[in-house]
Amino acid sequence: MKLILLQKIANITPDGADFYGGAFLGTEFIFNASTAEIITSNKPFIIEELPLPGVKTNQFVNPDNLEKIDGGTGKGIMHEVTESYELGKISMKSHRNIQPAWHTWKNNSDGTIVEDYSPDYDIFKYVHEVKASPCP
Repeated sequence: MKLILLQKIANITPDGADFYGGAFLGTEFIFNASTAEIITSNKPFIIEELPLPGVKTNQFVNPDNLEKIDGGTGKGIMHEVTESYELGKISMKSHRNIQPAWHTWKNNSDGTIVEDYSPDYDIFKYVHEVKASPCP
């Protein structure tokens, strides 16, 4: 399993969504090829073969905000890493991608406001609350 931890000192994910400490950006289950090449460092052209089947997980974090949230204990980043890792294990066992997690509110045509969730939010919520290390 390859866990990709993207960090940025901002409160916006690459797709424009708000977040404050961390955001799960989904998994990619890799099964169709004999090997997969993935980037293993921030230096250009350094690659590693990922034994298949394999999973790549993507987690976005804001280290400055996590430090403010957890008082510099490291519990915030540990939560984000274990969250992504546990979701990667589920992706591997189920042989499928897990969609990025998001939760929002939307207006219905009748004027009521309802919650809206990403398709795999229930899987994410279980991992976030039960399997990952505790949130600070």
